[in-house]
Amino acid sequence: MTGGHASCGRKRSARTEENVETVNDLVLRQEDKLQTNRTVGEISRETGIHQSAVFRIICNDLRLKCFKRRRAQELTDVNCAARMKRAKLLLQNFPQSATDFVFFKDKKMFLV
Repeated sequence: MTGGHASCGRKRSARTEENVETVNDLVLRQEDKLQTNRTVGEISRETGIHQSAVFRIICNDLRLKCFKRRRAQELTDVNCAARMKRAKLLLQNFPQSATDFVFFKDKKMFLV
């Protein structure tokens, strides 16, 4: 055997062309439809392919990234007004010359 030969090593059992096509169809089918995203586990249960193999197919074969679903808090007008008020209070703690470099991201709640 020569080094670097394509057939060296352990055979692919789950990442076959057929399985890659099946996972690809399930992933792309949800691309244009909001609120229809399937998790890796859901795709795994639907296809019968092991969850880690589905993950590797998505990452290595399809060159896509998997993201976890996260619940997001929807901000009301009252929340936005409270955040603006707190941001202004926080800015008072800094000298005027330093406030040009301060910016707020909508990541975490902050308290004064």
